[in-house]
Amino acid sequence: MLTNRFTSHTQKGFKANTPGCLEHSFAMFEALLDAKHNQREIVVSWLDLCNAYGSVKHNLVQFALQWYHVPR
Repeated sequence: MLTNRFTSHTQKGFKANTPGCLEHSFAMFEALLDAKHNQREIVVSWLDLCNAYGSVKHNLVQFALQWYHVPR
């Protein structure tokens, strides 16, 4: 993923010698609490990339991301 520049400067999870998973988990928790408190909708997507391209066609993942207007 690093070689293909798939990660960004905000990526912290699953990178060697990079702390931050707790920080991102807390940010997610706060966003969920805010949505609940303000009675707003929130969408969370968990994408497990462990062998994702071995079981799901690459272009299907790309299509889904584009369909839902996920920014690059």
